[in-house]
Amino acid sequence: MLAIAPLLLAACGGGGDGGSAAPPPSQSTPSPKAMLTAANYKSAVNITMGSAATAFAQVLVGLRFAHQLMGQQVTNFLVLPCTTSGGVELELTDRNGNHILEQNDTVHIRWHQCVSGGSSLDGLMRIEVVAYTPTAQGYEMQLTITAVSVSIAPGIDGQGTSTLNFIAPVVLTHGPTWDSIQLASGVFRGVPTASGLDVITVGIGMQQDYAQGTYQLTTFGTVDTDTLGGHVDFSTDVAFAGTLGRYPDSGRLALSGGAGSSARLAEEGAAAGDPATVLAGVDSNGDGAADASDAALGWSTILPVTIFESVSGSFD
Repeated sequence: MLAIAPLLLAACGGGGDGGSAAPPPSQSTPSPKAMLTAANYKSAVNITMGSAATAFAQVLVGLRFAHQLMGQQVTNFLVLPCTTSGGVELELTDRNGNHILEQNDTVHIRWHQCVSGGSSLDGLMRIEVVAYTPTAQGYEMQLTITAVSVSIAPGIDGQGTSTLNFIAPVVLTHGPTWDSIQLASGVFRGVPTASGLDVITVGIGMQQDYAQGTYQLTTFGTVDTDTLGGHVDFSTDVAFAGTLGRYPDSGRLALSGGAGSSARLAEEGAAAGDPATVLAGVDSNGDGAADASDAALGWSTILPVTIFESVSGSFD
């Protein structure tokens, strides 16, 4: 189960420029496709959805920092204290020398053993503001968020420490009663203690309608992990949808493994009437028949409900 509590620390202040660029994470050729079987399909859906949730959580950290700092003066090398211990340092690469974060600028966020709310962060995140466009009802913000050796505790599996490296192109469209977050195709590399996550290439779409109190989540990509012995492709052929703050009422995630094997995570059958559960199943030989299934797999064993919680007010 994924159990990350990202730390968000507001920071803004007085002037500055300069800064060094953080290198993007390296990429490698995926391993062969992993066979999906009765023995590993639950691990596959757990790792896939957990990894997507990790990616979304880290993108939210960057989006919230960018929103809070946009149009503000940034004091270089000022270290602000974290709630419990440690600090966070800001550095602005300022293209026009006005000491304000805006389009075409980059802010570097360095966590120094930052502990807050029972979680800790250490490492570097770089947020490049590719475009910022006011709209009739709000704004659109296009960012490239890069993390270099960001160490998180507790880790992806809820224990120990995970170290993430990623590069994520993301677009936030903010309206008066809704937000849309689109991660085009980010590359995330992780070294967690137990889950065996090596690399995930993932796209995520999250739309939240605060007037209706609903959300829609889509995701697609490839996860390559030692736990499965190779890589698995995945996509939501039906968007996960539901009430904000609750697990989905509908939706389906399809996984594709080696030798025609496949798995699914779907709000179908008995699980469709129970928001706390979801159907998981596997066809290990590609004959169209389920070789194993769990009609009432608990969502809480896959990922925390926090990914489905409202972000209302985060970007006002």
